[in-house]
Amino acid sequence: MASSGTVPSGRGKRRPFGEDGDYTQLFKGVLEGVILALLAEEEAYGYAVSEKLRAYGFPAVSDGSIYPLLLRLENRGGFRGELRENPGKRAPRKYYRLTPEGRTAVDDFRARWRTLVAAVNAVLKGGEPPPQRLCAEEAEAKRGGPSRRP
Repeated sequence: MASSGTVPSGRGKRRPFGEDGDYTQLFKGVLEGVILALLAEEEAYGYAVSEKLRAYGFPAVSDGSIYPLLLRLENRGGFRGELRENPGKRAPRKYYRLTPEGRTAVDDFRARWRTLVAAVNAVLKGGEPPPQRLCAEEAEAKRGGPSRRP
């Protein structure tokens, strides 16, 4: 069956493949892990996290999405926030620092990401599938260990 080049939008309309919304959905799926990885390098406040994302070439992340995500990750134990005075400004800044659980989550994210990238690249390359490999979560489950997610 030939593809029309559109996907259902969920509201009875169809939209073309490749719209910005496709990238946004893909990006949202990895944003938590990327933020944890950035904070593994050094602690930062929310706006600085947004700036780092832009510096790495990620699309602009609005305050309306970054701060709720930071709060959710903090509530899940990935990192701790600490309010600090901001010299020359009236409002303090909240700096985020990874917890040990957050560092474990970063390691798990990196392993899962490498597995996913290798699988996607193999599909895009074409040909025969590579030998079966376990992703990080499957390997952990096979060892009988718990899933460690913040």
